[in-house]
Order: sequence, then C-alpha cells, then structure tokens
Amino acid sequence: MKKNLRLAYFNIKKHKSESISMIILVMICMMLLGSAVSNLIDIQKIYGNIVESNHAVRNSIHMSDKNYHDFYDEQIINNEKVTNFVHAEGAVTYASKFLDKQGHEASQYMFFMTEEEEKKLEDMHVDTTLTDAQIGEIEHPLYAPYYVKESLGFVEGEEFNIIIGGKIYPFTIAGFFESAIFSDNMLNLKLVINDDDFRTIRSVVEKGHILGYNTEDDSDAVKVYEAFSAYVEENTSAGENMNFIPMLYSDMDEQNGQFVKMILKVMMVMAALILITVLLMISYKIADDISEQVVSIGVLEALGYRIRDVECSYIFEYMLLGIIGSILGIIGSMIISPVIFRIGIVMTGHHGQLTSHILLQAGMGLGLIGFICLIAWFRSRMVKKYPPVVAFRRGTGDHTYTKSILPLEKTKWSIHVRLAMKGFLTNVSSNIGIGICVAISSCTIVLCFLLYSFLSDGSNALNAMTGIEIPEARVVVSYDTDIEAMRDELIQDERVERILLSTDWFNEQVQIYDRSMAPVVYEKYENLENVILIEGRYPKHDNEIMISGMFSTMNDLAQGDTVAVKFGRIEKDYIICGIVSSMSNAGTNIYMTDAAYRRINPSYKPNVIEIYLADGVDYKEYSTWIQHSYGRSLSDAMEDETHYDDKKERIAKEAEKRMARLISMYGLSHVEYAIMIDGEEIKGSSSIFKIESCISLKEIMETQTGGAVIAFRSGSGIFMLISAMVIMIIMFMIMTSKVKKMRHEMGIYKAMGYTSRELMIQLALRVVPTLIAGVICGTALGLWALSLTYSFLGEIQYSMLQVMIVDLIVIVFAFASAYLGAGKIRKISVCELVSE
Repeated sequence: MKKNLRLAYFNIKKHKSESISMIILVMICMMLLGSAVSNLIDIQKIYGNIVESNHAVRNSIHMSDKNYHDFYDEQIINNEKVTNFVHAEGAVTYASKFLDKQGHEASQYMFFMTEEEEKKLEDMHVDTTLTDAQIGEIEHPLYAPYYVKESLGFVEGEEFNIIIGGKIYPFTIAGFFESAIFSDNMLNLKLVINDDDFRTIRSVVEKGHILGYNTEDDSDAVKVYEAFSAYVEENTSAGENMNFIPMLYSDMDEQNGQFVKMILKVMMVMAALILITVLLMISYKIADDISEQVVSIGVLEALGYRIRDVECSYIFEYMLLGIIGSILGIIGSMIISPVIFRIGIVMTGHHGQLTSHILLQAGMGLGLIGFICLIAWFRSRMVKKYPPVVAFRRGTGDHTYTKSILPLEKTKWSIHVRLAMKGFLTNVSSNIGIGICVAISSCTIVLCFLLYSFLSDGSNALNAMTGIEIPEARVVVSYDTDIEAMRDELIQDERVERILLSTDWFNEQVQIYDRSMAPVVYEKYENLENVILIEGRYPKHDNEIMISGMFSTMNDLAQGDTVAVKFGRIEKDYIICGIVSSMSNAGTNIYMTDAAYRRINPSYKPNVIEIYLADGVDYKEYSTWIQHSYGRSLSDAMEDETHYDDKKERIAKEAEKRMARLISMYGLSHVEYAIMIDGEEIKGSSSIFKIESCISLKEIMETQTGGAVIAFRSGSGIFMLISAMVIMIIMFMIMTSKVKKMRHEMGIYKAMGYTSRELMIQLALRVVPTLIAGVICGTALGLWALSLTYSFLGEIQYSMLQVMIVDLIVIVFAFASAYLGAGKIRKISVCELVSE
C-alpha cells in the first residue's frame, strides 16, 4: 500500500499541470452537482415550510362574486374528507398597474384583503423595520408579500402607487409578510390594506372569494375539489358559475419556484456531462501515461513490483486527485449555494432556510471518487500487455515494414500539416475519446448560445413563450356593444394596423380532466403571430382544439387524441389537432374556433377587440383616445369624482356610476334606470358603456414571464462559459501530455531546424480533425436538444450562418488553447536531450 501511494505521489508530482487541470474539472463537476442538489432540496421545501409555519389552509378555490353562491360553503363543509374550512373575501382586479422603482407603469393582477380576512387564511407575521409609531402615522399603509421586496426592490416606508382605471391610489409600504396564497406575480399579487382603503378599492373593482379547506391527506384534496366541481355543475343554470380557479397544495408545491428548479436540474445535467468528460480524460491520460512510461513499468516489474501494484498506483493517483477535487468542489459549493439560493428567493418571493447538506455532498463526493477509481482501474489493466521483455522494447514488437501513412516525400503543400496528419492518424483510438469530450462541450455551447441570443431579445422571447397574441391594446367591450361595427370603425383609423376579435379568457374557464382551462378563441388562426405550432395544424372544424406543450406533457396527450371539454353542464368531445408552445396561464390555454366554442357555450359572442397599432403609435395616447371616443369605460365611471353644478347632470352621472358598479361587480349584461326629478324623467341605460377596460397585454405577460426569461438567459450564459472553460482545460491537458510523451521526438525535430513555434503549430494541428468532427457532432446534438425546448419556449428562430460562426469560434478557441497548451515545447533543449 505504502509503495503504491509513493508511486501515485511521484506520478502526480511529475504531471503537475495535468493533475491541476484534472482537479479543476472534478471541482467544477462537484461544485455544480453539490450546489444544485442542495438548493433543489431546500427550494422544494420552502412552500411546505411556509404552509406549516403560517398554519395556512393547504387548498383553496378562487372565484369572483358573480360566480359565487352561498350554498358553495356548505357543500365543502359537508364533505367528510374536509377537516377545516374558511371563507375569506377580498377585491380582485385584472386591469391594475403599479409604478415600479423607476416610476414606469407595470401591469399586475392584484387581490386586496383586509388583515382580518387575511388571518382567516393563515397567520400573518409582519416583518418590518418601522416602529409602531411610524406605522401609525402612515395614512394609507400597505402590507405586501416578500416578492415586492425581493423582486421589485421596494422597502418599508416607500410609496407603492397602484393604478386602477387611470387613477393612482397612493399607498405606503408598512411591512412585508410570508404568504402561501397569491405571493408572487404568476396569478394575483395579494396586498393587505386597512378597512377604509379596502372600501375605496372595493368600490371600483370586483369582489373575490377564497374558499379554503384542509383534508386529512393531501391526496383527498383533489377528490374534494372534484366533488365540488360536480356539485356546481349540477346546481347552476348553464354552467356560468364554473369559472373558478383551484389552488391545491400538491400543485402549488410543485409550481413554486419552477423556473429556479429548472435551472438547477440543468446544472445537474451539466455536472453529469462534465463527469463524463472527466472519465474520458482519465481513460485517455492513463493510456497515454502507460505508453509513455512503458520502460519504467518494465523496470518496476523487473525489480519485483507486481502488475497489481502498478495498477493500484494509477488508481491511487486519480483517487487522490478525485479527493482533492471533490473537497474543493464541496467548499466551492458551500460558497456559491447561498448565491443561488438568493436568486431562488428573488424569483419565488419566499424566504427560506439554506442548509449545508454536508453529509449529502460528502456522499456525492464519494460517489464521484468511486466513478473515477472504477474507470482508473478499468483502464490501468492495459499494463498487463507489457511484461518486462515487451516493456524494455518500449512496447513495440517486431518491425512489420508496413507502408508509411502519408509519406513525407510526397508532400505537395505544408510539411507541418503533413506531419500533423501523420500524428493524428497514428492516434485514432485516443482521438475518439477527445472527440466525445469536445462534442459534449460544443453541444452545450451551441445550445446555450442560441438560447442566450433568443432570450436576449425580450420581445421575441416573450412572444414565443406566452402562446397568445400580444396586441398593443386589448379592449374588452360591454355586452350591449356591437363589436363587429366597432371593429369596422376602428380599422379605418390609420393608426391601426390590424384587428382581431377574441374572448376575455381572463374571466372564462372550461374544464379538461376537471382542470380549469383558459379558452383562447378566434374565428381563424392563420393570421396569428404568437400562437406557434410545435406539431399538427391549426383548428378549422368545430370539433377540433389545440393544447399547450406543457399540458400535453403533463397529461400524456398527443395530436389525434380525443378529450372531453366541459363548460358548465355541457360536455363535448374534441380532437386535438395541434400542440402549441405556451407558458402563459401555467400552460392551461385551450385553443379553438368560434364555432367550436359555441358547441359548449351556445351564447358565446366575441367581447374582446385586439388592436395592433402601426409603428410609432403610442399605446397610452391611443388608449386615452379610444376610451373617450367610445364612451367612458366602466372603471372611469366608477371613479368619476367630478363636481357637477347642474342637478340633473349630477344625478345622471351618479346613476351611471351605480350602473357601472352593478355591471362590474355582479356581471349584469344590461342595466336601465329612470328617475323623476321635478316632474321630468331622467333615464338611461348601460349601452353608453361600450368599453369595460383597455389594457396592454404585453405588460402583463412581461410581468408573468419576465422571471423565466432572466433565469434561462443567466443560466445559458453561465453554462456557455463553463463549457468553454472545459474545452480549454481539455486541450491544455492533451497538449501537455503529448509534449511530455514526444519529448525526444520534438528534440530531434528541433535539432533538424524546426522552431518551437512550428512544432507547437504541428502539435495543435493534430487535434484539428478531432475538433472539427467533435464540433459537428456537438452542433447536431445541440440543435436536437434545442428542439426539446419548443414545448415551453416555442420555436427558436436561428440561421445556420449564425450556428456556423459559433462553430468556427469554438474551433478557433480550442485550437488556440491547444497551441498555448503546447507551449512547453519551448523548454525542450536539444543539448539536454543529447546529454541524457
């Protein structure tokens, strides 16, 4: 054992640079693997820990006031699987904005609650730097989830201005709290305000209900929801009350921090690829060392060393390198894990506790060392091919006088290229392993570069990821509005490029497998820009639908499958004719034509005008114009605080305000009024309200998918740099090893008149064919891997010229690394070799 360790130590000392390179590779592998696994475990625990510490309801059903009935509470309470039930009320809006830290408007769905209602759902533990006296001086205090602090950058005492219907409602942040419900930007952002401010907000936005419940077992929560859904279906008129959103613990726990989890899983894949590279390089290095030191091995065997001892020396050598690399990797993991965890906190909006997982990381390190020892043992067995007699002849047998490959006398071009190609052809087996390593790294570089380029263009990435049309203005019209006539008028405006009619999928839901889906409905799909097909075709007939790639994967559905779609009591079968890339609404979009939607919702008519503006037209100016030109919107009427001197005008405006509230809060389709004042009748109807709301859908989608874009772009950039570093280390190790192996040969070349620079070029050129083959294979793999992202990122547009430029850069970079790695040729002295 001792003499084997001594041999291993001398080998490490003799190959310092290669040993250091191997340690760096193992360290990077362990660092990525350890930090990814540790963070994945802790981030997966965050949501569950919040629910437990806050004593929050684990499951909830959310609906607007117009879809709620009192008997819903009883139905859930009477379910024998329910152990606890709460009913909380708030105010919900899908057309609200806020001013960010730079003073720019940003769209955000919001859910307002009082502290009393919030405490029905969970314990509210406020974290604030303000004193009670300072909070008491705030006129409009607001308590927000940690997302507002960690992701949006607000702190206590700062103003948080909310915009509803064009009016600014100023609040001051009094503190932050942890929440298990509506805690980030993906659905509604929950904001807790005082009673007076709640009444003000409630007067202009719709009332919302949260029905929360717990069960003995989380698996029973789904059964409770299914029973509730079936009950609602049987006890409502036409299914209009089926528009509610379930938020079950199992789903919420899985979705929490999904983008961060995705990046961490990619890190684990990256670590596995680097491990493969490490194992291949160990195999190559051992084979190279044995052929280089074959005479020394023969001497050791002649002195009494057994073949097993020589094998053990190689195993111990790489075991020591693996131990050092793993220890450094674990230390590095403990350094970068808090940084990654911090990113997870920012993106999830939750606070959590990071643990070291030192035992787990030690176990992974031992596993890594085990793989290294296994490949070292397997490769070192080739020592058996060199008994002392063969070893003293440097491993060569009798000369066979075979024909010379690429004879030098027939050289017509560069002698350096011919020598390099001879060297390449005599080491084909070892070049295969090098090519695999280069292919793995170049695959990652190409894939990450294309992703990074795609995600750097925010608008293209946003369009591809959402899976819905993103017009400059999305106008929801009232029930009385003749939407076709309004469209024909608007299209005449030179500021308008084109118009589509659709449905307000914010407020409509259908069901597939008891899962609420947002119906995206158009008359035709051929002219759409952002609904990008992954496979199949657009729906044409009234029995066809498209679904998202995410929903297809989660439910094992494919093109040609038949699914039942429900709207209330009506259920019809539809054929899946296409799969679409979509991340909006968590991938729960269902795409169908007008005719197809009327099969389950016979009363449907389009109520949304999607307006695409010409270049240079400002959305805010156009939004103001359209609302003034087509009558006040509902939100404008509800917020009208103008003082009117004329009595009749004042009464009429008050009547309009009340009509607007009835329509907005209770979903009434038509309202009329008639009032007698001083013997004169004042009357009117809700037909004056042609517009319910006008929003910028682009801003909302940027809010929902912005975190995913940042996460994928940052991860792509980091992994691209790591892959480039791996290629550089590989080339350096290969060249250093070759220089030592060919030391005498290089000395002869120098004695013949070759310069160090020429020999460095020759040696670097030897790996060029391997580099080219590896890069081509890696590019093919990278483009194939890119196609796997289509289900959630959409079809990523790229040009082959762009890919070829990246490949050329990789080849040049690898060649330059090889050239620099061969720099030790300069230290070879002809006089020294002659003296030896």
